[in-house]
Amino acid sequence: MLTNITQPRIPETYSLLVKVAESLGQSLAAKIIIDAMHDAARHLATTATSSSEESESEGGIKISPSLTLAPTFEISKETYNINSGENVTIHTQIEGAPCSKVEWFKEGNHIEENDQISIITTEGHTQLVMKKVGKNNAGVYSCIATNPYGTATYQCTIHVTNQGWSMF
Repeated sequence: MLTNITQPRIPETYSLLVKVAESLGQSLAAKIIIDAMHDAARHLATTATSSSEESESEGGIKISPSLTLAPTFEISKETYNINSGENVTIHTQIEGAPCSKVEWFKEGNHIEENDQISIITTEGHTQLVMKKVGKNNAGVYSCIATNPYGTATYQCTIHVTNQGWSMF
């Protein structure tokens, strides 16, 4: 007869699970707080004025209405592989205050809009749209965002290949 039967350690397992859950909860709470702080900073950046005078908010607290941030890109470098004849949209997110001046370049040359190329820039985003790309569209593209507090560069490389099939 077996006399040394191990009893399951349910209280210890439960205790460990509770500790893991508490740790995850704290991490999630911290992420939520950090995300809220980022959202608040973005909101302040978009609502700030260029005035350097202090204004009074509710509760008598003095705040400075101008928030300044050098521009930054969410992603700084990418590569696109496109088939000849396809359309491509290069999209990137920009942060910074005051709003940045945004320009697109190919191989260092300023890009102008035309029937094939459109540039769309809105608050916090910019995109370069090219219709029916060909081999001449391959190359290194840059987007430069500038404001009085700095400059940021986003760069991508576009490779254009023939359609997905070939004849032997």
